[in-house]
Amino acid sequence: YYIPRRLDEGYGLNKDVIERFAKNGGNLLITVDCGITADEEIEFAKNLGLRVIVTDHHECRNALPNADAVINPRRSDCNYPFKELAGVGVAFKFICACEMVLSKNCHTEALKKILTNYADMASIGTIADVMPISDENRLIVNKGLAEISDTKSIGLSALIDEAGIYAKSYKKKKISSTTIGFVLAPKINAAGRIGSSSSAVELFMTNSHETAAKLAANLSRINKERQLLENEILNQAIEKIEKEHDFENEKIIIISDNRWHHGVIGIVASRITEKYNLPAILISFKNEGHENVENLGKGSGRSIHGLNIVKTLEKCSDILLKYGGHELAAGLSIDRANFDEFKKRMNEYAKKAFENFDFTKSLEIDCEISPDEISVETANEVSLLEPFGLMNPVPLFCVKNMLVVSLTPIGDNKHTKITLKKNGKFYTALFFGKPINDLPYIEGDLIDLVFNLDVNNFKNQQTIQMIVRDIALSKKTREKTEAEFSRYLQIVDTLCPVYTYEIPTRDDFKAIYTLLKSSACSTTSCSMDIDVFAFSKLAKNKFGIDISLSKALLIFDIFEECEITKTLRRSGKTKKTVLTETFISPTSA
Repeated sequence: YYIPRRLDEGYGLNKDVIERFAKNGGNLLITVDCGITADEEIEFAKNLGLRVIVTDHHECRNALPNADAVINPRRSDCNYPFKELAGVGVAFKFICACEMVLSKNCHTEALKKILTNYADMASIGTIADVMPISDENRLIVNKGLAEISDTKSIGLSALIDEAGIYAKSYKKKKISSTTIGFVLAPKINAAGRIGSSSSAVELFMTNSHETAAKLAANLSRINKERQLLENEILNQAIEKIEKEHDFENEKIIIISDNRWHHGVIGIVASRITEKYNLPAILISFKNEGHENVENLGKGSGRSIHGLNIVKTLEKCSDILLKYGGHELAAGLSIDRANFDEFKKRMNEYAKKAFENFDFTKSLEIDCEISPDEISVETANEVSLLEPFGLMNPVPLFCVKNMLVVSLTPIGDNKHTKITLKKNGKFYTALFFGKPINDLPYIEGDLIDLVFNLDVNNFKNQQTIQMIVRDIALSKKTREKTEAEFSRYLQIVDTLCPVYTYEIPTRDDFKAIYTLLKSSACSTTSCSMDIDVFAFSKLAKNKFGIDISLSKALLIFDIFEECEITKTLRRSGKTKKTVLTETFISPTSA
């Protein structure tokens, strides 16, 4: 086997490796999850006398490569009924066919044998590739998960132990698609992103428990390194976007840098797409150590439903060196001289494609339930719908008018535990990725909660918990807020508060100022999206000062008038605020 090194070889086939294979006596080359657009490389291999079999699932172009066999369900002339197989799924079907021919068994017997031997690998690859968990993928993943929960693979078992998935008290804990997607797959993929994929392959091939443990520990270390690198690039990318991107006219975020690691920009592009709900393409021109390629850019893109990113890249095929991928994810290579033209063309096409498109992010709630249905029994019933994933998401539930009893920071203040009360009963909700200071809610608020149900196993005790996906103030609270905002507009129009309690006091100014300064110190930039309502709530939470929304809005207006802050954009109750030098000076105010 050979897996290209992302940093200096990019993705897929390359002529140097093909030539090396031929010189070493190779006569048959089989591609896995690549090759469908490698026309030139495959022609090179054929001229060297190699036979070539392509197994791939990426979007096909009009003309297929000149291989001896091209196995891809997305071929226009392919009548295979399921088109959404992952790259690993296509390889899996290929070896099923090989087994059937070589063993002279019927299809069913061949499939049973291959499933028994390889369903675990096929399911991990399908989940990691974020393919729809439906039809044949659902069958592969379901069978694979059953195998993984009682795996006989020394390498996979070592990786599970290294990840700390199994508690000692219940070794047979069930492994879900979520466990693979968010815990195991990132460790496997990390090796190829910032190093060599060989260590991941060797993990699954070794027969030594000691070697497997070392390889698993190394993958875990590399993954932590990848996470740090990813966060660093993400912060740099967001800073560039806020400074350079024209949100009004540019419907694709396209940015580049000379420092970014090629292996990580795809994940960062995904996070940017999630944050802004726009397609994103990140291009890195980092090619030190390689002669004559300082102007070569390698990019990764992610899209949203409504724009097929590969079809969009086709519009720029004449200025791209290489490109390929899926409807929602793609890779490309480009010369630096063509970057501006590429950005211009992509946005022109996207603007037409997104005409009359609603970019509002929304969650589709499956069911509003009563608090009595928040139970281990309900969660166990929901688990019958597994495996979950793309096209079969974990069900989303909603409960309205829940009372916030307390908010507690957890996980080094990266997440928040919320204790809620409804009809005399207490409930636990976990909001991952949301520090307590980012939540504009305090004890005593009434909220509507959107969540997934989860069972927490601790010391052989099962308890129910809600995994928060979104929170909104209850209708009653929202109506009160809207009334306060209307009152603020009246005060601004008349420049005359009717009641003395509408006039901000010195303590009110001090509370908001202190919160602003604290927020400025916690960010790498002096530019923030400020939810004024959140600040008014935090003032009460931190200082016990009841600052109404109308009063808080007036305070921000006065800060701006005094040049303590500058507003770039305002939308409803949210201000895009830049802190001035006067504000961040230690001698100010």
